[in-house]
Amino acid sequence: MMENGLFGIDVLLSAVHLTATMLAGTHPDAPFDGERLLTMPYGAQEGGGVSIGSLELLAAQAQPALIGQAMARTSGARDEQYVADFVNHVGHGRFDLVIMNPPFTRATTHEGDSIGAGNPSLAGMETTRETQRDMLAHLNDAVGKNPIGSSRAGLASHFVDLGLRKVREGGTLAFVLPLSAAAGSLWEGVRAALAEHLSELTVVTISGSKSFDSSFSADTGMAECLMIGTMAHGNENSEPRGRFVILNQQPSSATMSSLLATEINRLRRDGTIHRLEDSTEGGTPIMLGNEYYGDIIDCPLIGGERWAVVGISDLAIAQTAARLERGRLAVPGDPDEHTITTAPLGSLASVGFSDMEIIGDQPNGVPQGPYKLFKPMKSSVPTHPMLWGHDAKKERGLIVDPDSEGQAKVVTARHRAAIEARVRDELKRAEALPPVNQMIDERVAAAHAALLDDAQRIQATATRAHYNRD
Repeated sequence: MMENGLFGIDVLLSAVHLTATMLAGTHPDAPFDGERLLTMPYGAQEGGGVSIGSLELLAAQAQPALIGQAMARTSGARDEQYVADFVNHVGHGRFDLVIMNPPFTRATTHEGDSIGAGNPSLAGMETTRETQRDMLAHLNDAVGKNPIGSSRAGLASHFVDLGLRKVREGGTLAFVLPLSAAAGSLWEGVRAALAEHLSELTVVTISGSKSFDSSFSADTGMAECLMIGTMAHGNENSEPRGRFVILNQQPSSATMSSLLATEINRLRRDGTIHRLEDSTEGGTPIMLGNEYYGDIIDCPLIGGERWAVVGISDLAIAQTAARLERGRLAVPGDPDEHTITTAPLGSLASVGFSDMEIIGDQPNGVPQGPYKLFKPMKSSVPTHPMLWGHDAKKERGLIVDPDSEGQAKVVTARHRAAIEARVRDELKRAEALPPVNQMIDERVAAAHAALLDDAQRIQATATRAHYNRD
């Protein structure tokens, strides 16, 4: 297995060394002559051009330059023939098992350490903005005209595409992915591809109130999911369904993980897993002895629609919601189903004002929203109560107390100064000299009238119902 069965690739030399050490240490008494581990080139290359690391293998045939580039990156005196054999072996549809824990970076993550990076998803190893642009163009060529992933979703989505290309019919795919892969709109193509090509798909998540609580990895602190499936016969799944496991906590050890996996596989073999559409009694409990560790439920997969059951601690809620979509009301403990009429939310209400239209000011300081925000509230019974901040713990009930209050805005001296600056700038460009003070007074009066008018319009839409945005 070490010499010919296991192939490992990464862009970090340290990761390759660590992998070799761990694999060799599993059976320290078994001698072997070499292994199949390769460090992939990444970023600008000495001979010209750029490389996108492991995603170079999206192509059915690797570029000739890749051989020399990989030789330069990999330690251990790898010769050209070794690297060429390695790359040729890692062809499409060749592998019984593909396991990936890809990078979660995405092009739109301009926060934290990524602030100032041109394209954070390709900014590793100190690549320049010019190199990042070239790498993105190279990546677009590699994924082809109809990619299942999206650079806006992140590089991990392209690694799913890579895995689907490399696994053989009947082979197994296993991924560690961000939780957004199960529900995010940018991952729609990935979900559609997994539903189309994988049978026996199992998705494992953790029901936690914080991202860290929903993470499987030791070092990401992000909400994650595990996906495991088998490439379907003919690479096309005739009945797309998935089994969704929701654990109530992180597995405490590798031994606990193994025991849970064994129990999940037993439930699959016994065919005792509840289906989303069959009842409203929740999922099938996952038990080890008398200890409860979560639930598993079997659900249909429809195209790239979001997998809404991930992370839900009480699956009876998901079953009830599934019936509501079909115009049926059934709740736990009630044997009868009732026909109800449902309608799109847009037919009952319209989207209200944005936050900037309520409390914002324009970049130049001119007042825009008619209210000033106070958080926390100044009084116990505010005239204009607001629910402004997002607090997951508080928002798990049907009734949520306001966390802020608004107060009608007036045109202050600061606002007047901003209006005056704008007026003088307009006059300078127009090369006209009407009475400046008169114009300023008129603009201030107009701004004050606009605030009153906006306040009336906003207040006319104010309700005690709340629809969470984003």
